[in-house]
Amino acid sequence: MSSTDSAQSALAASLAQCTINTSPAVLKVQTAQLVHRLNLLSAFFPSHDYTETPLAGSTVLEIGCGQGDTTIVLAHAVGSGGKVFALDPAPLDYGSPYTLEQAQGHLSASKLGDRIEWIRADPLEAAENGSLDGKDLKWVVLAHSLFYMSGEDY
Repeated sequence: MSSTDSAQSALAASLAQCTINTSPAVLKVQTAQLVHRLNLLSAFFPSHDYTETPLAGSTVLEIGCGQGDTTIVLAHAVGSGGKVFALDPAPLDYGSPYTLEQAQGHLSASKLGDRIEWIRADPLEAAENGSLDGKDLKWVVLAHSLFYMSGEDY
């Protein structure tokens, strides 16, 4: 394993500790999923080291945040001066074995939680009704969620 892979795995393992289910078996899977999300971030911003904060100070809208797997990677990437607006249309009681409310609440209480603001809204309605006005968004991310969006408008 290269030092880059090692650093990436260590970062993913650290971010996995922020998630709700930290049993050893789940952490192994969660860490692998977070490595994948770090790779996505690295592909979008190839000139930046994903172990640092490539989006430092940025404001990011994540559409379809769900339980926050990509959200936590983005929260790391924006650094202490940035913000992730994590938007999802699903009801807070959606999900199993943990609901969105439980998983998002856990992330909010984590070391990166102050970088996240959760928004429960349909993405198109939020754009049309002004819910996103004044957020000064620099980036919009839609990762692993398009298949949840229904209708021809998406």
